[in-house]
Amino acid sequence: MSEIGVIHTEHIKKYYIMGDVEVRALNDITLDIYKGELAAIMGPSGSGKSTLMNILGCLDRPTGGIYKLGGELVSEMNDSQLADVRNRKIGFVFQSFNLLPRSTALENVLLPTLYSKKRANAKQRAINALEMVGLGARVNHKPKEMSGGQQQRVAIARALINDPEIIMADEPTGNLDSKSGKEIMELLIRLNKEQGKTIILVTHDPKIGKQVPRVISVFDGMLGSEEEQKELKRWTDVNYSKLDGLAGDKAALADDHPDKILDGKETPDNQAVKMEEKEAE
Repeated sequence: MSEIGVIHTEHIKKYYIMGDVEVRALNDITLDIYKGELAAIMGPSGSGKSTLMNILGCLDRPTGGIYKLGGELVSEMNDSQLADVRNRKIGFVFQSFNLLPRSTALENVLLPTLYSKKRANAKQRAINALEMVGLGARVNHKPKEMSGGQQQRVAIARALINDPEIIMADEPTGNLDSKSGKEIMELLIRLNKEQGKTIILVTHDPKIGKQVPRVISVFDGMLGSEEEQKELKRWTDVNYSKLDGLAGDKAALADDHPDKILDGKETPDNQAVKMEEKEAE
């Protein structure tokens, strides 16, 4: 395992100004995710996990800090440069599938190639991707002719079409029944094991956390402690209020001792900041 991950952040911050209030969505996020890892970013609604994924996925820029993706310093790129990096290196899977309702499975999978330099044999690559996710017989079906699980498989095939290094999935089983959700997780795990894809899941579902080797917990815009991460993997139903208590104890200690370092990171200052996460979860 290399010293610096394919995803490498140093002291990432994301602040918003809402009226007279400074909202700290992320504060001092330092982490590495290595090539070929399967990891889940977990936390309660409003914790900052979707904001973190947006930054890691080059959909947004941090207010401060350093973010390197595959060795490229993306934290200082403009929108056009970020779009190019996204198209080359990242495939996205969303909770709501985000398929075009009037387009076939094949046409939906082909969409990312319209913005890519990898256009050679695009149709055959799309068919191959659909076959890989078990939908070789449904290339001409439209979303309304498929189940939710099949639609999510189309979305995964679309994420694979440009052969990205990284797959980022935001609540990929959130709109599925338990059987379909299990099948989608099995598919993502197989892509990780057999193709070596780096896969990052964003979820509040503890059942997903128990299936992945690494859990990255986020609370109040900060990374959770090792204790919190172990608790997330241990529980069947996450009692976030208990974990929030752990995070709250840490924050209280930071207020009492703002010059101390907790969990290897400098604590935030003790200003009263109301966390109103700017995410739709």
